[in-house]
Amino acid sequence: MGVYDTYGHVQLKVGPCQLHEIEVGDDALIDDGIYAGYGGFVVVDKGVFIAVFKEKQMFDKWGNEMEVDIDEGNVVTQAVKDHQKGETN
Repeated sequence: MGVYDTYGHVQLKVGPCQLHEIEVGDDALIDDGIYAGYGGFVVVDKGVFIAVFKEKQMFDKWGNEMEVDIDEGNVVTQAVKDHQKGETN
């Protein structure tokens, strides 16, 4: 648990969270980028929250639906954490 901000329908624990509810078109409280949360994806560009997608709306370059596994045991999640710590294999 903890404090989070909600972007559309997606809860994110990024930045100084204070239970803000941000809607598409509002100024974002986080840096530009694409954020993956358990409820979907949040897109921020030029400081504005511009889009939100449900987690089942992500597709690869061939149009196939992609599954996103952000579980702590996922090898990609672990590789990102290792990279952030400065560890490489």
